[in-house]
Amino acid sequence: MLNRQYDAEIIIDTSELAAGHLYTFKESSLNALNKRYELERIRNYINAAENNYRINTHNKYPTLFGAVDYGFQGETYSFTSDDDFILASLVLRWDLFKGFQNNAKIQQAKIEQEILNKQYKELELLIQMEVINAFYALEAAEKEIHSVTRQLESSKKAFKIINSKYAEGQASLIEYIDARTNMTNTQENLIIANYDYLIKYAEYERVTGLYDIDY
Repeated sequence: MLNRQYDAEIIIDTSELAAGHLYTFKESSLNALNKRYELERIRNYINAAENNYRINTHNKYPTLFGAVDYGFQGETYSFTSDDDFILASLVLRWDLFKGFQNNAKIQQAKIEQEILNKQYKELELLIQMEVINAFYALEAAEKEIHSVTRQLESSKKAFKIINSKYAEGQASLIEYIDARTNMTNTQENLIIANYDYLIKYAEYERVTGLYDIDY
């Protein structure tokens, strides 16, 4: 605005403005629940806890090993049917004395699962609240832009009329200055509204996971 005529029109660059949120509230919420890093991290923890539970559960059962050996034996290098042998064996292993210890591990793994599932549900609710706040804050900012735009159109028309009257000597300088000031203030309010929209849109992108963040 430096070195410009006082009555020069302020042209607002809207090329960087977001085109508007293209998702409905439901889509925004689903996208957040699918892409938010915090939820993905807890899902990984839950999967690890489930694997730990399955491992400890399986450890309380006996294990059975099978082996088959085939070869040749004798005092000379002879590979006839009289010299070969085959040996099959089954080994049953059951660690009875670690039963109580293993049961404790199973209970611990189960408790860890329950804690993680509870944390996951709480985080889901928190993220959904964030989406609600960001979505409607963005919607309000968008409506504010439309409202200020209409005010600017009205103030421009009013200034045009006063400017014509002032040029013809039918309006006072005070009326002229007041109309020009009102139009300038409305133009400034539109700039502020546009930047406020961009701030709200950035927050909306963050809480809904619209772009990937490298951690």
